[in-house]
Formats: sequence, C-alpha cells, structure tokens
Amino acid sequence: MEINNLEKLLEKIHSSLERIALALEKQAKVFEEQNYYEDENASTTPASDTNDVFDKIKSADERKFAEDLVNFVKNECPDEDYWANLRTSLFWADLGISSTSYGIPSDLKLKIERIERLAEKMFITYINEKRSDIKKKEAPLIDEMSVECANWAKNNHLKNVTKQDVELFLHEHETELSPQGQRLLWTKSKFRLRGD
Repeated sequence: MEINNLEKLLEKIHSSLERIALALEKQAKVFEEQNYYEDENASTTPASDTNDVFDKIKSADERKFAEDLVNFVKNECPDEDYWANLRTSLFWADLGISSTSYGIPSDLKLKIERIERLAEKMFITYINEKRSDIKKKEAPLIDEMSVECANWAKNNHLKNVTKQDVELFLHEHETELSPQGQRLLWTKSKFRLRGD
C-alpha cells in the first residue's frame, strides 16, 4: 500500500518537474527571441515582434485575456487545483513575451498584473465549483461507505481508523475519492466506529 502511494507521489513530482523544465525552456527561448540589444546610449530595447504583442495586449479586453489565461491553465495542468504564477509565465511565454522581462512599459506591466489577478479569481471560482460538484457526487457514496468502512475496521479488529486505513479500504473496494472525500470518509468512519 505504501509503495503505491510513493509511486503516485513520484509520478506527481515527475510531472511537476517536466512542467518546470518546459517553463524554463520556454523562458529561455523567449529571452533569446526578444533579441535585446544595447544602442549607443546603453538602453535596452525589445525587438519589433515583441512590440506587436505589447500592442495586442494593450488594446485587448482584460476579461478576454483572463479567460484565455484560465483556459490555458486548465489545458496545461488539468489535474491541479491551485493557482501558481509559474503557469502565468508559461502563458505569457507562449504569447512570445516574458512578464518579468526588462523593457516592458509600466502601463503594460500593470495591465498584465490586472489580467493575472482577474484570471486568478476566475480560476478559484472554477475550482470551487469543481470541488462543489465532486462533493455533491461523492456525498451519498461517502455516507454508505462510512458504514462499510466502520464494519471493515471492526472485522479487522481495529479500535480506530487512520487515514491509511481508509486508503487501504478504498483500494480493496476499488474506489477512488477526492482528497476531501477521503478526509470526510475517514472522519465519518471514525465517528461510526466509536458510536458502535
């Protein structure tokens, strides 16, 4: 059982490292493509292609850009349910700019910040709705399974139910629950086991 959990954890770590490597590669590519150069006055100026992207962002609707950013995050990281600035960097890199680059006008940096904050709020709303839907689907199953889990614990001569016991119970019953669902099943099973 413990090996299975370690394998899942290693898979998640591996997946996260692959995304980080991809982000770093994109950041390096964007930096190279921006083609910064120093003129006689030692000022740094972005390439004209980047200016086109800047103009597009400046003239675009912030809400539309925020929706695009949220959709990008949903597609790039469909299983993750938290917001991370690394993902926003991937989005901007995909458009051909780095939101942390030198040479971005301050008004554009401000607009990028507003887009990111709006996208973060939209993403959090999306995740909360997703969790609520999962909770509604799992609630009847958890009520039923908490009785089964308490009986299972009694049959295995357990005086208390741990989180690992719940994981084993779910594995034996070939059932998957969200982390919140597992926590609720654990709590209800402990309560039922004490009550009997």
